[in-house]
Amino acid sequence: MQNTGEDSQQSRQKKLLEEGKFYEYSQKVLILAKRELSRKNYEDAYRKAYEGAYELLAREQFESGVALAEIMVEAVKGYKPDVNTITSIFAKLPASYKHKFIINILRILPDNALLATYAADLEREGDFGKALVIYIQVYWTASGYRQHILRTLSRLFSVCHPEEEDLLILRTALQ
Repeated sequence: MQNTGEDSQQSRQKKLLEEGKFYEYSQKVLILAKRELSRKNYEDAYRKAYEGAYELLAREQFESGVALAEIMVEAVKGYKPDVNTITSIFAKLPASYKHKFIINILRILPDNALLATYAADLEREGDFGKALVIYIQVYWTASGYRQHILRTLSRLFSVCHPEEEDLLILRTALQ
């Protein structure tokens, strides 16, 4: 019987989205997700927050989407979600929050795929030094990222000129 109530609730939420009532939608989802968190039902809290954040961020409702992304971070403390859900939200978040989001997730859920996603984003932004450090960290714990390290090194060297000592240390570390 609870499924019928949940289905009805989801249809009301969908209607709010269709009507462009984003604030009302976000508040309902936020309340439901926080309720699940307080019950220590981390999976449902994560699922509700993820679905709400995804819908809101897709409609460029960044403030509300960020609030739900923060609930996702809290829920990860008790639930290990599919990494793809995290990366899909990360891709939609505004630049002012996305790095905070991924770092908070990584503190709770260390994952090489998430680290590589973060490094790729840093690289796109031109922060080759940080991206390189993360790729090296990923490389030590997983294979398949050597090409990312070399590509980032090449980009780093095209915008700055490391000293001979830096190159020696890096070469030694990569051997």
